[in-house]
Amino acid sequence: MLIINPIPDPNAGPKLRDWVEANLILELEQAFVGSRPGVLVPIWCREAGFSIEEKQIKFPVAIGSPEDDLDCALKCEVGRNIYREMWGRYVSGPLFWEDQTVLQECQEKGISISCTLLRAVKSDL
Repeated sequence: MLIINPIPDPNAGPKLRDWVEANLILELEQAFVGSRPGVLVPIWCREAGFSIEEKQIKFPVAIGSPEDDLDCALKCEVGRNIYREMWGRYVSGPLFWEDQTVLQECQEKGISISCTLLRAVKSDL
């Protein structure tokens, strides 16, 4: 299972938090969608008796500088595409990296889109 939280980073700065509040939270709440599946799904799996393995993968939101390599640029694009595919329908305005002030803050703070790869296994009794 691939899980990605709609709020990109808990260490977000004020501009990203403002973007989340203005463009995402209400849409999630109206659709009865949780804002922290990366926390909740593993808890629910454990409560249901599954053994789980988790692996975190981070994708940078912004390329740090023009000197960043192709690998960094590809990771950035992959992370944005995963986020767009999973949460884009709940965003009421432009995506956060399309707002230059939010993007600059993400770049300065090194904000990443975090994905959790979750493997849940329930042994037969």
